[in-house]
Amino acid sequence: MSLMAKEFLDRIMKPTVEGATSLLQRESESEGDGYFESAAIIVFLSGVDKVLGVALQLLYIANKVNWDWIKPRKPIPGVIGCGPGLTKKLNKFEALGIDLSGLSWMVDLRNNILHDASLSIRYKVGICEESDSLCIAPQGPAIDYSYSYSQTGISREQLELWSIQLTSEIGAFLDAHQWFSVWRTLEEKVATLSSYPVDSSISDKSIQEQAQKLNEKYIGSGMQHLLPHTSC
Repeated sequence: MSLMAKEFLDRIMKPTVEGATSLLQRESESEGDGYFESAAIIVFLSGVDKVLGVALQLLYIANKVNWDWIKPRKPIPGVIGCGPGLTKKLNKFEALGIDLSGLSWMVDLRNNILHDASLSIRYKVGICEESDSLCIAPQGPAIDYSYSYSQTGISREQLELWSIQLTSEIGAFLDAHQWFSVWRTLEEKVATLSSYPVDSSISDKSIQEQAQKLNEKYIGSGMQHLLPHTSC
């Protein structure tokens, strides 16, 4: 029996939805300045990021996403991973025909909180010391940052609904592209790989180096030695 993608995508989202709704509860019990609500959005999007990352890795093994796009900055033999960030993941799904633009406002809010910091030298409007009158003068260097928390009014029910919609749509897309048949093929190929005895007299470092060499030789970067579309 085939595993439906939605089943494990739901498992990935569940802890972040629970964490986010807990923060929303804290918001309702606090002064209501948006701090916990903004934190809830960040936590929720961490789950979205993981779901999209796993989905893109499954699309890679199904030969729908290429290695040059998905590969991490430092690829590890035997591990696929997903290098691009959340915005690029969303854009990739849009290119694949899945519209997730409804999440854009949350991503923008998250990015403002996480990344709003800059070093600047700029001409600005102000009062000139010499003339005590309005002028445009250079100012800086300065470090500018803010923590702008927002009250959006999102509810637990909305987060749960968005999670269900996301995993349902992405899950159906994955199932339509036959990810599970490639998964089963990988399981069968792994079952044919040999095991190797370990010399207990050598150091742990040497043992790890041996395992690394086996990963490079028999599995490869991006699982290239095992995947049907990349095997040599």
